[in-house]
Amino acid sequence: MPDLAYLHRELKRPHMTLMLLWVECREAHPDGYGYTQFCEYYRRFARTLSPTMRQRHVAGAKTFVDFAGDGLPIYGPGNKVR
Repeated sequence: MPDLAYLHRELKRPHMTLMLLWVECREAHPDGYGYTQFCEYYRRFARTLSPTMRQRHVAGAKTFVDFAGDGLPIYGPGNKVR
């Protein structure tokens, strides 16, 4: 059985997918689970986790920005990337 908590932490890294993690597990354990079963075990584990993150703050004191993936390039005068 793969370490599901480890898989969950690794999936938070940029560009990491379940497919890449499965390939790593199969290289370490050639007779391990197939991709479908691997994903099913992870999904069952993920359903047990709490999806909320409580943050206490004074209204207007902080700004929260949420984005996924790589950042967008910023262009300055003359279209040069900064």
